[in-house]
Amino acid sequence: MLNKMGKILILLTLILALNITAEASIKVDPSRIILHLEPGERKTGTIQIYNNSHRELDLIANLYDWDLDEMDNLVDYESGTLDHSLDGLVRFNPRQFTLEPGETQLVRFTISFPEEENPFERRGIIFFEHEDPFEDEEVVGAKVRTMIGTTIYAMPEAYEISLYYFEGLIHEDSEGTFWGALLLGNDSQVHTRMNIDYRVVDDRGAVIEEGRSEERVMLPQDVRGIYFPLEEEFNPGDYQLLFDINLIGIDYSISETIDFEIE
Repeated sequence: MLNKMGKILILLTLILALNITAEASIKVDPSRIILHLEPGERKTGTIQIYNNSHRELDLIANLYDWDLDEMDNLVDYESGTLDHSLDGLVRFNPRQFTLEPGETQLVRFTISFPEEENPFERRGIIFFEHEDPFEDEEVVGAKVRTMIGTTIYAMPEAYEISLYYFEGLIHEDSEGTFWGALLLGNDSQVHTRMNIDYRVVDDRGAVIEEGRSEERVMLPQDVRGIYFPLEEEFNPGDYQLLFDINLIGIDYSISETIDFEIE
């Protein structure tokens, strides 16, 4: 049986090996690539990796699946775990390489889109990884893995958008900030990107506040809450939130109104 210290060392090694950081020593460009393909088609994309450190780095490119959690944070999985995986569809050139300080490496990747009757979007993230020894005399053999990546979308050339607005409300948090809260569904086979343009008017029709939300993503076959803060400190009264959900790069929008009261 392992003693307590042995268990701690193994646990620490696992935690460090799974540490995902985007430190300043490595930079990638671009951070997102979207390729449109016909069934059976192959396309190539390029990623630049820059060694911004003062030491030599041995790097390897690895493909992972990913999804979004309830807070819109990217969560990665082993490649081949999720239905929309790019597993087996991507080839790298090169996959492993060494970068001297200040050097840049161009990595090409080729996606072979499946030939199928009802094509759907695949996605993944290419992480460029390197390992460093953990500098602690009491922890033997532990390493820190640094990973920084580019998200990849492989979308069918032809697709239909089916985005739904279910309901919305105004929510006040514990700090007294009001939020627009919209429940949306994306029944499409591809992801969508959107901004929300909004106006708040009082019961006389006067504009109290207007603005635009940051860019948001709705993944395929997903139902998700979209939230954006309202900056105004509202006086008691009746108001309306008028908003337009505008998809980016596509002529598609949804216009709705939420009535709310501040007591």
